[in-house]
Amino acid sequence: MTKRERHHTKEELAKRVAEGRERFTQLPKPPEPDELVEMSDTSPAPDPNGGRDPDTEWLIRYGAG
Repeated sequence: MTKRERHHTKEELAKRVAEGRERFTQLPKPPEPDELVEMSDTSPAPDPNGGRDPDTEWLIRYGAG
């Protein structure tokens, strides 16, 4: 197998480049701003401290002694 047989010919490459150019000459229509916003309700984020106040716990543990 020669090097020429392993690769595309110049004509094939030129055809592929032309097809790629045709494909991207017209961009799709941009979305409307209303379509960009998620319209579903969300639940509040969980409390990262689990309902505890770490500042108060630290004060009781180390400051009241």
